[in-house]
Amino acid sequence: MTGSLSTRGAILSNKKYLKELMLDWDSQFDDSRNEIAEKDAIEMLRPHKNLKELTVKGYGGRGFPSWLGDPSFSKMVFLRLESCKKCIALPMLGQLGSLKNLTIKEMAGLKSIGLEIYGGSSKPFKSLETLCIEDLQEWECWDPTEENEQIKRFPHLHKLSIVKCPKLSGKLPNHLPSLEKLVILDCVQLVVSLKSLPLLCKLEIDGCKEVECISSTVSKSLISIKLSNVSEAGNWLRQEFHKVDRLKIIRCEKLINLWQCEVCLGKPPQGLHSFTFLRELSIKNCNALTSLPDGMRSHNAHLESLRIDGCDSLTFVLRGQLPSSLKNLEIWYCKKLQCLLEDSEDSSSSSSSVIHMENITDTSTCLLEYLYVDECPSISQELGKRPFTCST
Repeated sequence: MTGSLSTRGAILSNKKYLKELMLDWDSQFDDSRNEIAEKDAIEMLRPHKNLKELTVKGYGGRGFPSWLGDPSFSKMVFLRLESCKKCIALPMLGQLGSLKNLTIKEMAGLKSIGLEIYGGSSKPFKSLETLCIEDLQEWECWDPTEENEQIKRFPHLHKLSIVKCPKLSGKLPNHLPSLEKLVILDCVQLVVSLKSLPLLCKLEIDGCKEVECISSTVSKSLISIKLSNVSEAGNWLRQEFHKVDRLKIIRCEKLINLWQCEVCLGKPPQGLHSFTFLRELSIKNCNALTSLPDGMRSHNAHLESLRIDGCDSLTFVLRGQLPSSLKNLEIWYCKKLQCLLEDSEDSSSSSSSVIHMENITDTSTCLLEYLYVDECPSISQELGKRPFTCST
């Protein structure tokens, strides 16, 4: 067996035209697996330095081979480490000078990502553009030591995605000068701190402890925000967001804390005026929402699409609350909604409305061009008894 592996390794090391390589082990981790044998095997399977793309999947050793992360692999642009469940540390991947795409997934033995990943480089991951970390169930911290200001990490990172890391509670890299998209999903212990991210355009957070922002540079560059299942959002959403045109708020029980509100708890948030160029707004499963903000008509003059879904405390939507720019209004499963689009001064919402509720008893829809009623027996009966006209 040893001779066979040596021969196989020699074959790979001589394959100078080999561009893509996948090393895939059995997905079952049982007693038949031999950690030492697998470590020896992968050491001997060193590919040629011309390799561009590498995937290691299901590997059962506790440590990665010495050649992985070797700077001699100067042409490697893609690396995926998946289901290497017994590995307890990552190799010095920061030394791969051409690496653009890195995925680390299902590493059950990994508890910390420390300075060792950067290697001895003063500018680690100098070409990396996309970093995806997913399903690290035991991962607790990233770089637990104080950051060395002399080391410029991830200078060209455009997208950072961290998914299903329930124990992660430490700090993320706080200086990512090229980051454009940040996605954090199902990291329930993590406090997401937005500091030096001057180019951040898209922010998606679903399931974390808190979102906080220290630097105002973030609010100046953001275009799209999606917040879901965030326990605390802090005060950073009270800043001015002049470029944000898409905002989604989903299952945030403390929605009222997202914006400054001078009235008692349970009243509508007043801080939507910070989003002066907002075009799309979606609010879903936010039970603190009882009505739309009164200032929405004047402060959100560019709003074209509004969707409200599953907000059980919402009782009315007045025509006077809606900006004249509104083209599409969708309201789904708002069980306590009693008044919809009652007359108010100077309203001209004019394109389409989708209403999908059970207990609507009072509607005034004369300014809508399109009205769709589904599973609303009481409102269907009312509309059947009186004429319906639209104003354009």
